[in-house]
Amino acid sequence: MILQLKTSVSGLSSYVDLYTSRIQDQLKTGPQVKKLSEIQILIIKLNSSLASLSSKMETKLQDAGTQQDGQSSELKRFLDRLNSSISELTAKLQDTDQKVMAGLSEMKDKLKISSKTAVFAQESQNRTLAEVVKLSSSVESLSSKLQSTVQRVMDALSEMKAKPESSTKPAVTSCKPGWTLRLSRCYWFSNDTRNWHQAREYCLTQNASLLKVESEDEWAFVTANLNEYWVGLTDEITGQWRWADETPYVMDRKKWGPGQPDNWTGDGEDGENCAHIRRRKLNDLHCKIRMNYICKA
Repeated sequence: MILQLKTSVSGLSSYVDLYTSRIQDQLKTGPQVKKLSEIQILIIKLNSSLASLSSKMETKLQDAGTQQDGQSSELKRFLDRLNSSISELTAKLQDTDQKVMAGLSEMKDKLKISSKTAVFAQESQNRTLAEVVKLSSSVESLSSKLQSTVQRVMDALSEMKAKPESSTKPAVTSCKPGWTLRLSRCYWFSNDTRNWHQAREYCLTQNASLLKVESEDEWAFVTANLNEYWVGLTDEITGQWRWADETPYVMDRKKWGPGQPDNWTGDGEDGENCAHIRRRKLNDLHCKIRMNYICKA
């Protein structure tokens, strides 16, 4: 920029010299000579000012050059420090990069180990679940077999209990009029109807009991008649089914109708607490209902 300004001043000085020469050629005489002298004086002053300006610019330019040299030295030192910092930063980045890569490699190895451990744990859990399911199935099967075995044992005990009783009693060879002799026992199939409690009381007055079934043969005999009869089963007192003589009853679902006993309370009653035979199956019913009954002596 200083060089451009110096060139402009030099050009202006040349232009002033040319202008002065041309005026001197055209204005040689008369009153215009004085005017020319004044102009020349102004031009001389202008040349002097331009020379002074040019000298000052020369000095400024030299100072600028000196200052530029100082700045160049300072810039060089700055560049050296910058290059040193860049080299140091590059070295640190390379070291950090190596550490990061080593850390990633270690994490990768750990992830592989963790993955293998997780797969092993999942396989172990699956095997455990399979064993639990298998054990549960075995327990259910064993429980079912145990219930069946208990039922057979209870049936056998019931029959064994009935046999000594029959053996200690004298063999019945005849029954009262209207009674039926069967299996050395007498049975009364009533023609009248009573509620369950009335039927039980009447049987007691006849030295008999409301029917207690003690064998399969006896069950086949009393269910051959398709009429409905009260039998000596109730859960009214204890909530558990028992015979009218207070002996326990072993539940045999095959002898009950589908879904029975259901203790139905749909008519507002307390529940069905007494049993009767209906279509060759047992069924629970409200004890107050009147129907035929069977006594056994």
